[in-house]
Amino acid sequence: MLSREDWKAVVRPLWVPLAGEGLAMVLCVWPALHFHDGTEWRMLLSAAATLLTAWLLRTLLRTRHTHSEPLSDKRMSYVTVTLMWVVMTLFGMLPFLLTGSSRSVTDAFFESMSGLTSSGATIFPDVERLPQSVLLWRSLSEWMGGFVIILLVLAVVPRLGLNKYSLYTAEASGADNTGKTTTTMRSTVQHTLAV
Repeated sequence: MLSREDWKAVVRPLWVPLAGEGLAMVLCVWPALHFHDGTEWRMLLSAAATLLTAWLLRTLLRTRHTHSEPLSDKRMSYVTVTLMWVVMTLFGMLPFLLTGSSRSVTDAFFESMSGLTSSGATIFPDVERLPQSVLLWRSLSEWMGGFVIILLVLAVVPRLGLNKYSLYTAEASGADNTGKTTTTMRSTVQHTLAV
């Protein structure tokens, strides 16, 4: 059974992906203003709700753990990753619901999960008719989904006792798989953002 402090230690890191998701929503305000599609305030509201939640998680759920034992446990890693996908999907629904692009919660959930898992599936019969801000949000959510998968593999795979380098070179084009290299999380993020 997990203590209250353990749950705080699991839930608090969710502020990072939520903050990234909220900032991506802020970017979607620009096409709304540029193309006058009338969704700017709704996109801002989505971003504000997401960023406020991220801030609350960061500030209110401070943990007093002096060691990192709960987060080093495999089960806790699974709980954190699962919560991350669910929470990001729920907040990713907001732009679809608030702009009126999706009329049902089920459709908005499917579209949000589809983007964040980079599956490419959609519930919209004619995607091109969506407001430009929503089109940008769909694109950004798919990009974030692909990016998060890379980060999860590099962060979680070592805890499972697998060789992250072999997985990285199998997926990365042009990666040198003939010898060892120091592939760190920071260098991967910097390389991915620079491309």
